[in-house]
Amino acid sequence: MASNLEDVIGRSEMDDVEAILSVSNTDVDEALHAVRSNYDTIFTWDYDKGSKPKLGRLYEKAKHSMWNAETDLD
Repeated sequence: MASNLEDVIGRSEMDDVEAILSVSNTDVDEALHAVRSNYDTIFTWDYDKGSKPKLGRLYEKAKHSMWNAETDLD
């Protein structure tokens, strides 16, 4: 188990803006990205319409509570 902040987040200051902003995705076409951690983690940025039916349904439900371009614009 990590003993201090630097062990957990890789920097000594929580709000080190320069360190935070220095982390970037260098492959803009990357669909999956592995992040170093003490446990396995996979992020996906594959949001093509229809590729994630459950995400699509969640989005459609949320539009009823939020501003909706399809119904709020002429």
